[in-house]
Amino acid sequence: MAIITPQGPTGGVAVVGQAVAHLMTRGPGALPATGGAPTLQASRPIQLFMLKLSDITGDDFLKNAVSIGWRYLIIGAGPMAVADVKESGSGAPPRFDSLIRGAIAERLEQAADLAASRYGAEPTTLEARILEIPSLYITAFWLHGLREIFIPFLEGAKKDALAVHEDPSFIQRVAQAAALKKRPQ
Repeated sequence: MAIITPQGPTGGVAVVGQAVAHLMTRGPGALPATGGAPTLQASRPIQLFMLKLSDITGDDFLKNAVSIGWRYLIIGAGPMAVADVKESGSGAPPRFDSLIRGAIAERLEQAADLAASRYGAEPTTLEARILEIPSLYITAFWLHGLREIFIPFLEGAKKDALAVHEDPSFIQRVAQAAALKKRPQ
């Protein structure tokens, strides 16, 4: 059983492959177009969920999380980037949304590795997800199952300097941060 990831959108890997081949040769830190470029691989997609500030009401706010797409970790000689794909609906092929390089890829890989080392042999099934809460500047690796497990990997510059770790108080912390943010100034 252990940690599972849904299959993701049909054609998602091809969409990511085309976009990565094009975008990774552009901008600062571009990979060479020929010779010396590492072989890039995309991980299995991880479903991406989002919560708006108004969705966070009490400690049962996870029911309001909305699927907004799929995230692929792009790996070469280490984590290179993350690529997001959105499903178009009504049978249309998925579309490429974004490619982000740097710390987000490194910290997502660290969170996924931590989850695998701690929960990879669980007797129950846990589904790997990513939860983004833009209004609170929080992104977490989310293991969804009989219990909810969170490994935040982006929380703002100060916390992003700390090692990635599991947060048993994640739900309460998010509810408190949302309540504070909603208060009139």
